[in-house]
Amino acid sequence: ALCVFRIKMEIFEIQLGNSIGPVKLGMTETEVSNVIGAPNCIYGHRHHFLDGLMVDFDNEGRVEFIEAAVSELFSTTLLGFDVHRALATNVLERIQLEGNYDHSDPELGYSYVFKELQLSFWRPTLPDLEEGEGLYFQSVAIASEGYFE
Repeated sequence: ALCVFRIKMEIFEIQLGNSIGPVKLGMTETEVSNVIGAPNCIYGHRHHFLDGLMVDFDNEGRVEFIEAAVSELFSTTLLGFDVHRALATNVLERIQLEGNYDHSDPELGYSYVFKELQLSFWRPTLPDLEEGEGLYFQSVAIASEGYFE
């Protein structure tokens, strides 16, 4: 008999100005490892976890930036939306009720930075309805106060 085991996908809720899933801004490397396990790999200040969660540490060794990309291991929700599976336009409409994004961002269209919320979204391509590309965000990130200034 062939047995298929489905791993329940974790849901990481974004708490603006605070956390993505169990990882909180301001945590130490040890605290992060305690809640999420050891990193898959480390590049400088950036630690990679769970095939899609990137955590950047400041010079004091505390979390200053948390980014969640599309992952098979978890989904990321914000204000009730699955950020990577809801249409980008719908996500933006909802977030704009909370604050405005930086309209002078040179990467606008690819990235949307909400400085007052310390929140950003990114996608690698601009929307192309015919190709079906760029309709969803590939990553979402939150940061410590002042990070996006």
